[in-house]
Amino acid sequence: MRILKFYSQIPIVLASALALQACSSWPSSAGADTTPAPIPVTLALLQTMQPDEPEPGIPLALRDFKPESYTLGPGDNLFITVWDYPELTLPGGDSPGSGHNLRVINQEGMLFFPFVGSLQAEGVTEQALKQRLTRRLERFIDKPQVDVRVAAYKSRWVTLQGAFKQPGEVAITHKPLPLSQAVERGQVDRSRADTSRLKLTRDGATYTIDYERLARTPDAADELYLQHGDRIYLAEQPVRELAVLGEVTSPGIIPLTNRKTSAAQALAIAGGPDAATADPAGVFVIRKEQPEAKVYQLDVSNAAGAALMSQFQMRSDDVLYVAANSSTRLARMLKTLLPERKIESPVETSDIE
Repeated sequence: MRILKFYSQIPIVLASALALQACSSWPSSAGADTTPAPIPVTLALLQTMQPDEPEPGIPLALRDFKPESYTLGPGDNLFITVWDYPELTLPGGDSPGSGHNLRVINQEGMLFFPFVGSLQAEGVTEQALKQRLTRRLERFIDKPQVDVRVAAYKSRWVTLQGAFKQPGEVAITHKPLPLSQAVERGQVDRSRADTSRLKLTRDGATYTIDYERLARTPDAADELYLQHGDRIYLAEQPVRELAVLGEVTSPGIIPLTNRKTSAAQALAIAGGPDAATADPAGVFVIRKEQPEAKVYQLDVSNAAGAALMSQFQMRSDDVLYVAANSSTRLARMLKTLLPERKIESPVETSDIE
């Protein structure tokens, strides 16, 4: 994994950071002036690292599209009623729920109806088709009362692909279909979807949309309407992970399943700091940057520092390291310098004959 490639740099960077952290009580090495000094995290620093997000941009071609009234097309199922003439409405005496009473527009856009024969139905509204049928039936029926409604919309749709639980086609009905509704129908698979990279293909052009930000903007996703033939592809998350090491309950690698994960959230996922050994003033974030890694230091020994930690956003391949407190470091150093010796019990004189 990519983060493992960065591990080879961690011991050097950590040693440098911890040496600088403890410089008041530990002697500096000869090359200490070449090591990256920890950068204290302040509110001013966070503002430069995390500027306010601009309004999500929607391509002009998508934003200006306004859907027109629904017109019929091949495949649409119609239920046509001629009042007082059940033999026309329900041929053969079928019940309305049987399906035999439905009229389907064929692939040529034509519709067959008794007495009328075939007539053009593609490209007209329900109301326009009703008027056409009424005029044709007037030749055979006195003042016919005709009603036309769509029983199943089959002629227009958009296609959902990628990280959806329910990929496939979503029908466009007489109600305009906004992007938000189509995405909701597809049921985003949050465990693998990258909602910041939604691709919408229309008329041969592909647009990349940060749907996560768009959805946070009032009405934005509800006002971006789809048209027949649109293809929506929701990309899968790339491998994004970070490591939490040091004085924490469960050190290890954790996945970045959300687009934004704060240092406080990452620490919580690792079970939090070890209350007995952790130094609340020694929380470091090691970030792989060029030409050298940067080390950020968070002091969470007070409420203000804890608030900053909740605002510090982690990135893929970051390493969050919680240092040991001074007493723990001292105990470990003494254990290394003074190996344990077996102390024999004194021999009592009474045991000597």
